[in-house]
Amino acid sequence: VFYNALHDLSIEFQDDDLRCDVVESFEEHHLMEQLLRELSLLDSSGCAWMAKMKMLSETLERHIHREEQDLFHEAQQGAETLGGRSLAEEFLEEKELWMSDSRAAFH
Repeated sequence: VFYNALHDLSIEFQDDDLRCDVVESFEEHHLMEQLLRELSLLDSSGCAWMAKMKMLSETLERHIHREEQDLFHEAQQGAETLGGRSLAEEFLEEKELWMSDSRAAFH
């Protein structure tokens, strides 16, 4: 929800730097999800597991730092332009959809 709103904001204001930041964030999320899947398949005492965990840790730290320093600031500046619905409302709706899909998958 957050990144989709920022992406919309970047298009609305024709802000290529913000758009590139959002695309980079999507890619980082994809990379971290991939690393988590791979870690789950490896022996946690092996060198490959340790290398992937280090990579995940460094990527996560960089991602969080960039969010806190850049993206959250951009979102705050453009929050009033995102429309009548708040990001919190959209997040809660998405969370409920995800939770109901997850519950259905386990029944």
